[in-house]
Amino acid sequence: MRPLILFLLLLSADIARAGEFAADFAVVMIDDATEAKIGPYPYDRAVYAQGIEACARLKAKAVVLKFFFDTARSTTGDAALAAAIKHLPVAAEAALTVPEEANQRSIPARYRISDQLLPALMSDDRGWIPIPGVLDAATTLGFVNLDAKTIPLVENYQGASYQSLIVCCLELAAGTTARFESGQRVIIGKGWLPVDQRNVFHGDYGAAEPIKLLSFAKLLANEIPADEIAGRVVILGLDSVHADLIKTDQGLITVHRLFLQALVVANRQLNASLRPAIPSPTVPLAPKGS
Repeated sequence: MRPLILFLLLLSADIARAGEFAADFAVVMIDDATEAKIGPYPYDRAVYAQGIEACARLKAKAVVLKFFFDTARSTTGDAALAAAIKHLPVAAEAALTVPEEANQRSIPARYRISDQLLPALMSDDRGWIPIPGVLDAATTLGFVNLDAKTIPLVENYQGASYQSLIVCCLELAAGTTARFESGQRVIIGKGWLPVDQRNVFHGDYGAAEPIKLLSFAKLLANEIPADEIAGRVVILGLDSVHADLIKTDQGLITVHRLFLQALVVANRQLNASLRPAIPSPTVPLAPKGS
């Protein structure tokens, strides 16, 4: 009977973990169907503003913008995006990058995670930093210099420390602010993520976990049921033929799918830190002489 009970415990734990991501997050992608309906990516910023406003109407908990808005475009579009961001909590994206593609825009001090410079895997004074309208309106800002092996949770820009977009997502889902115990762990709510001496989280990506992707076109057309958005952190990203690809142990995947997989791993670890460990099965000792 004991092996059966243990099996059921493990099975129920796996089922619970499989549903954890969907309970906290919804993923809306600009996909091939979106491009077929409203034209090729990229779009005027007013289109992204419409997506944010749709999320607000559907009672989303927050929105994560998985796009770089580092250069100004149309005046009306940029203004519409900044205005829409004020409707609900929104996380903006930044990254460190090569000088010829970067800017040196300053980041408001409110986004810093420490008064002191923390150890980090990556540091620079140039990057893809959002335009002022987005920086001023966003609730939080996160960097996204991750690869298929490591997930930096801290990055340094112009002599100050900022958190990753992964941390932003987990914060928004938990409704709390992360605390950084540098070189040890990052605490989010009652859970935590272990980090190395450079504040990098090393998660086991394993095989790509299936994630339900909702079409951005359906979001704009009000064709997504409210119960798939309400109370969740909505990640707006790109998964069309125009999405950049990155090589992983599982093959080529889009950069936004890689981000999602990293978030799944981090979210799984964070939730695992809240649960007591399931004990290993007890194997009875064989009688002497057997």
